Amino acid sequence: MDSLRSNYLSNPSSGNPYEDEDDIPGDFPVIVAQGERRLQVRAYCHWSDLQGGLSMPLIGDLKLDQLPDIAPHAVLMDFSHSVDDPRIVYVGEKLARECGITRDIHHLDDIPHDSMLARVTGQYGQVVANQSPIGFEDEFVNQRSATILYRGMLLPFSDKANGPIRFGLGVVNWKEAADQALSDQIAREMGAAFENGLLGGIELPADPTPAVDPSRRAAIVSALGALHFDEVPDEMAQAMSLADWLASARELAQAARFSADRSRQALYAAIGRAYDFALAAKHSPDELAKLVHDAGIKSQPRAPLLPLVKLVFGLDYDKTRLTEYASALAHAQRTGLGRGELAAYLAEVPGGLKGVVGQERRLRHAHGAKDKGKSEPLARQLRQLNHRALHDLPTEGAEFTVLVARRLPDGTIALLGEVDEDPALLSRAAQHLIQ
Repeated sequence: MDSLRSNYLSNPSSGNPYEDEDDIPGDFPVIVAQGERRLQVRAYCHWSDLQGGLSMPLIGDLKLDQLPDIAPHAVLMDFSHSVDDPRIVYVGEKLARECGITRDIHHLDDIPHDSMLARVTGQYGQVVANQSPIGFEDEFVNQRSATILYRGMLLPFSDKANGPIRFGLGVVNWKEAADQALSDQIAREMGAAFENGLLGGIELPADPTPAVDPSRRAAIVSALGALHFDEVPDEMAQAMSLADWLASARELAQAARFSADRSRQALYAAIGRAYDFALAAKHSPDELAKLVHDAGIKSQPRAPLLPLVKLVFGLDYDKTRLTEYASALAHAQRTGLGRGELAAYLAEVPGGLKGVVGQERRLRHAHGAKDKGKSEPLARQLRQLNHRALHDLPTEGAEFTVLVARRLPDGTIALLGEVDEDPALLSRAAQHLIQ
């Protein structure tokens, strides 16, 4: 592992942490730091290439010194000695500089609590629990009192073929929010762009959830039709209802059907917009249920994204293709892609759509096989446990805990016990509740 150590301490004060000026866009109130927005896509693609037919890649195959675009933004954690206190064996130079680290760090306690690195390593419980890649994004105020927006991935590695997770590679990129003066200036410029018709002549209402207006939706669809691989500007996204997202996705799906030129690009754009529709649907479940019902589509608990894909591409669309598109959306959710990112992801990942669908099926099969083999013997043992009353639990202990219950044949909920002091399990259970 010593060969993986970053040389970020060699000159900790040199250079501008926001030196990649080519990455600074002119139309959003943020300053983009090192690396471009697809950093986590490249990291995931490399992880997938190393994986081969294994459940996860081998740590011995990871050569960070051969990944000059990824390594500066990376942190490598070693769980082989302790899952509760993983060792830090590598921190990339740019990540260390952003965090203001000027000394070697070896454990989580060594990491500054108000740093980007703390946000990345704080996700490790999820990758340990899932045994598969996880994506994440959020914002926080760093040690310089600057608001940082970040997006990253954690990728699991083992030290033997099909063995348990022993290492976690975190890769992250970030943006620093502009100060209020710059935000106000850019907001004025964005407003002028809308007024001058640069985005299809759309007038954005003050109400972020307006009633559906056919003429306004036509303008939105017209503007979105030219965006394809680009992210929808936040100002426009806030003005769109779920029906607007569906209309724009259907427009691209229709274009993909009849596109003789660059058909793959058109298809990826349509699938990407379908994913944006799925993200919007999370915040409007009742509206989605009505759209599905009105279209005569049956909900499918085992394939919850399939009805959304049918809404976009149509009930008469090839069923095999619809299933593939739903798998692509599921994979985007699994890897934490954001709005406007799936189309470019499909274009960049090895194998394109087929590669993503194959990877998602392998991951789903691996989890399914593992769960199926364990579920019945485990159920038999749980049925033998004595029931407990809730008031039998101790009143002292951790603020959050995991309780295990059994639903009896008569509908009674019986408490079996408490599982505490397991942060990985708590993290995984919490994610189910939060999502």
